[in-house]
Amino acid sequence: MEGIIISIKEDVQELLLLAKSLGYKIKKIFVQKREGTTPCYIGEGKLKEIKEYVCENNISIAFVNDSLRPSQWYNLE
Repeated sequence: MEGIIISIKEDVQELLLLAKSLGYKIKKIFVQKREGTTPCYIGEGKLKEIKEYVCENNISIAFVNDSLRPSQWYNLE
């Protein structure tokens, strides 16, 4: 099973270890460097980059390194 990590923080080591302990191979880590929050948690450009990567690489799960509001979950789907 292959996954990705999405974060606005540079430090993703704990989430990376958690994903690996669940049996996932993390193929790529996407870090959005920005202040504040957006409706999708990340910017539109980064979201487009992630969507393309997920479609091209048959990624089964995305781990988000933060707590999301329900509206952010909805917008990310």
